[in-house]
Amino acid sequence: GVPHFFSQQPTPQQLQSYYAASQQYQQHHQQQQQHRASPPASSPYDAPGSFRYGQPGEAQLQRLVQLQQYQQQQQHHQQQMAAAANAATAAASPRAPVAESPRGAASARTKKESASTGVKRRGGPGGLNKICGVSPELQAIVGEPTMARTEIVKQLWAYIRRNDLQDPNNKRKIICNDELRLVFETDCTDMFKMNKLLAKHIKPLEPTSSPCPQTVVML
Repeated sequence: GVPHFFSQQPTPQQLQSYYAASQQYQQHHQQQQQHRASPPASSPYDAPGSFRYGQPGEAQLQRLVQLQQYQQQQQHHQQQMAAAANAATAAASPRAPVAESPRGAASARTKKESASTGVKRRGGPGGLNKICGVSPELQAIVGEPTMARTEIVKQLWAYIRRNDLQDPNNKRKIICNDELRLVFETDCTDMFKMNKLLAKHIKPLEPTSSPCPQTVVML
């Protein structure tokens, strides 16, 4: 029959609106019931109580254990690969022995030779400290008839400095005075030529085939 809240006979438009509203209400009511019966899994209130309160279930514990084992296996595999790579690098490039530098080898060789010949140089027949005879011209400068060649050169340089016979512009050049002119037979010379010119004024005391050894004393 006609609903009681209609004061008069309803029009077809009113009846259509009434039925449409009724259908919408029924659909909404059904949707609410379905939502309550099977709520979406994404709702935080539908998760297991063990998960909500920080207590993982058995499936979650098993998954965590599997993940931890997988990470340990990966780490162990990486360590093995790194060790194999290091071993291959060490085998490919072995450490070569440290070669002795040429300078160090030459220095050691020079020291060895000096040690083996030092006695001969100091005390042998050809030693630089061997006493030699001095010519009369050179005796006027060094003051002794016999003297070792090293001492002769030392006394000669002392005489040159004492009499200021070095060229002020070139200290290696020697200006000869009357005494030096008798020895060197020139008006000037230098320290390199001087040692050669001294050879004929230094004679060995014993008759030998070789003259006394020469030495150069630098400034």
